[in-house]
Amino acid sequence: AASQLELLARDRTALSGAIRPTLNLTEKDSTTPGTRNSLVGFRLRHVSDVPTGGATLAVIGEFVVHTRIKTELSSFLADQCAKNRAQGQKLRNEQLQNEFEIEKCEIRLRTIRGIQANRPRLASSETAQILAIEQGSERFLPLSSQIAALEVEIADLKLDDRDRANSRIAGGLRRGYYCRGFEILREGVAGRAFLAGLKGFQEQVFDGEDKRLGIVEQVWNELDMEREAWLAKYLPDGEVYRLGPISENRERKPGILQGMALGGLLGGLLGLITALLLAWFREHDKVDAA
Repeated sequence: AASQLELLARDRTALSGAIRPTLNLTEKDSTTPGTRNSLVGFRLRHVSDVPTGGATLAVIGEFVVHTRIKTELSSFLADQCAKNRAQGQKLRNEQLQNEFEIEKCEIRLRTIRGIQANRPRLASSETAQILAIEQGSERFLPLSSQIAALEVEIADLKLDDRDRANSRIAGGLRRGYYCRGFEILREGVAGRAFLAGLKGFQEQVFDGEDKRLGIVEQVWNELDMEREAWLAKYLPDGEVYRLGPISENRERKPGILQGMALGGLLGGLLGLITALLLAWFREHDKVDAA
């Protein structure tokens, strides 16, 4: 079986004949407007001079599953790797901008509190107001109101910063998981072997992380569910790996000597029949002449 597969791998025409996609629509039906053709599975066929008991077909089926895993997961992992890397840079820039906004609010807060401390009469007066400019509109607000507004704004900015920090932690874990997974697939590991080693690989990515943190546990659970979905799809009895019954049809093909012998026998029979017909026609002509 191995030697037959080596020959098959060198011949792309033979390989395309051994693995044929099966679609849900015929070529004629797929041209109908509004219809969409989709892949149902693959039909495998292998011709051999020596019976292999389906071993060659089983390996070809494993090759199809391996190729689908590498093709589909490589594309997905590459997209997720790029997405989380870009998201990490975006979150970092937003974090820097947020820190700048917090710093501005704290400076304003210290300034207003300084005014309040240096001018107690102004601060104690209920009617004391100063000019505040916000988004181009002018309005007068008491010092205490401005202080309260700034404190609330700073608190909101810090909450946003905390959420962004959690998002950066989650994105960093996903980036490490997806980018390293993509590299492993490119190194040539078999598709099913990659899936079988995902659990250990996931533990390596999370090594040193505090799993008591809610965001770390959340990302772990998300990747766990995603991995289980892949296993259910690609491993035996899954959505992709459903190898149908293997049937072996035996055909006898005569060799060269057998073919020559058979050709000689058929030629002799044909010559004998021809001679008998000629003899019959001659005898028939004699009778008519008499």
